[in-house]
Amino acid sequence: MTEDLPSPFPDAAGGENSDSARRARNIASLRTYFRLLEDRDIDSWIELWADGCSVVAPYAGGRVPSLLSGRADVYAFYRDEADGYARLSFPDTDIIATDDPDRVVVHWYPRGELTDGTRYQNENIGIFEFDADGRIRRFTEFFNPLGLTGRSDPADER
Repeated sequence: MTEDLPSPFPDAAGGENSDSARRARNIASLRTYFRLLEDRDIDSWIELWADGCSVVAPYAGGRVPSLLSGRADVYAFYRDEADGYARLSFPDTDIIATDDPDRVVVHWYPRGELTDGTRYQNENIGIFEFDADGRIRRFTEFFNPLGLTGRSDPADER
């Protein structure tokens, strides 16, 4: 799977390091990010992350930590999460470029079925920040905590 990942060193691969090239690289990386999560291939997915990365979830609660620091913590948490899903998809994912080529906003609607048969659905917004090598250095995620309880489908309420 890792052969499908974008090169984290565009200059070494003969590419340019312009703002537009970095922006395109980071958007391609996020498409890979969601594809690998759908496949629950966390071993390949973690390659998209910088060593000193962080995941911040300001409104998290319960079993979801508000901060993960470092690649090992991110890997451990998402590996355990992925193991809990029988199916996972991200329909209607909107990847939004910003003026900063190393910052991308994403709006997505995760849908899944847990291994116990429970349905999962939510609406998320995330800010992804990339380092100079094109790896995710910081991910700030905003989601509806009610989606974690299985109470309602936030997308149905629109």
